Amino acid sequence: MTRWLVLLAALFLPLAAQAQEAAPSPEQALAISLGTGPVPGALGPEMWSGKPGDLSVRNTVEATLLPVLPERANATGEAAIIAPGGAFYTLSYDHEGTRVAHALAERGIAAFVLKYRVRPTPRQMPEFGKVMVKQ
Repeated sequence: MTRWLVLLAALFLPLAAQAQEAAPSPEQALAISLGTGPVPGALGPEMWSGKPGDLSVRNTVEATLLPVLPERANATGEAAIIAPGGAFYTLSYDHEGTRVAHALAERGIAAFVLKYRVRPTPRQMPEFGKVMVKQ
């Protein structure tokens, strides 16, 4: 077990140190609110990090669905909901969400990226890294 914690620390902490807050994905303006309200025990507004096209989000405040629709002429009538991963602490929003949705839309499949509520985490990166290592 200790080896896994050391491995996680070695992989995650350098990334955490480099992460910088970013603006929300521009596509969020198109997202549909699911009316979940704030997370109990929330630690402030959600935090986006990364660079455009490779954003992640943590401390999600409210769940949303982002529609990514195919061109009408290519639409197959199929649809998928995509729930990006992140161990319930963060969401790999672009890498495992919007990129997948756009790939499906190019194939005629309507996709909806779910930004779901995750566990509240410390806002500062060193404390956040420590929480992730403990898991």
